[in-house]
Amino acid sequence: IFENIIRFGAMKILNRAFEYLNKEIFTSRGFDIKISFSAGISDVTESIDIYKLIKISDNRMYVAKENGRNQIIAK
Repeated sequence: IFENIIRFGAMKILNRAFEYLNKEIFTSRGFDIKISFSAGISDVTESIDIYKLIKISDNRMYVAKENGRNQIIAK
């Protein structure tokens, strides 16, 4: 949850995390691990109830995963 940040700002922050995680290969116990990153974004213009905002974002994250992962869905 990003407080006092508009959707564009949240997308910018998540895109930086997305780019970092997609290019890195992590090693654990001798195994190389590549991480996929999916996220959903909602903002207060869609709902003023925090639980509804979280539910919207969660649903969008699952849409991103169903569409092949490694996506950020804002609408």
